[in-house]
Amino acid sequence: MKFFAASVLALAGFAAAVPKTSQPKCKTTKSVATFDDQSYTLALPIVNPVGTYKGLHYEGFSGADTELFGLSIQPVKPPSPPNVIAFGLLNQLTQGTPTVTVVYPGSKSKYLNLHSLYFACFVDTIESIINLPQPACTLKVHGFRDGQEVVTKSFDFKAGSPLLAAKPVKANFEKGTWCNLDTVTFEAESTIPILNAVAIDNIDYTLLDKNCHPKL
Repeated sequence: MKFFAASVLALAGFAAAVPKTSQPKCKTTKSVATFDDQSYTLALPIVNPVGTYKGLHYEGFSGADTELFGLSIQPVKPPSPPNVIAFGLLNQLTQGTPTVTVVYPGSKSKYLNLHSLYFACFVDTIESIINLPQPACTLKVHGFRDGQEVVTKSFDFKAGSPLLAAKPVKANFEKGTWCNLDTVTFEAESTIPILNAVAIDNIDYTLLDKNCHPKL
């Protein structure tokens, strides 16, 4: 009996002496993508691919400067001037579906949680200095995880005066459903589908690094 008790105590002491392996902690990074620290060619936005910005990779988007010498020259008034990103038919033909993703070489993130963004529609005449207001459109946003669409939502935009720059609509995404995504895609519908384009600004999101393993 004494031998058994001693053995138990010895094993307990050995277990206590073995160092515990600490698991890497899940790191989250909250960001708002305003694109205002980027330099975009004014006359032809199609030559301004967004690429990778603040941990997200953008495909099918162009960066656009909405001001010239501090004055607005676009039919869209962004919440944080001067820059926005935009997509239209030419983007989709040359760059593919408008997409935001954490899946790209060198990415440090596993998932993203999408919180909100601002968007407005306009008639894309290719040359940024002569773009025109778009009366209305619908923006459809699709969230994916591991190649499967898991959530989608639509937002309507209606312009005010056709003579004034349109005020973007804020699109909010539910906390419980727009989370743990790896890819988000966008599409737009309007009465002028060929020339329809969408400007997006102030994307609010949180990145989860590769040590995060949320319950899905």
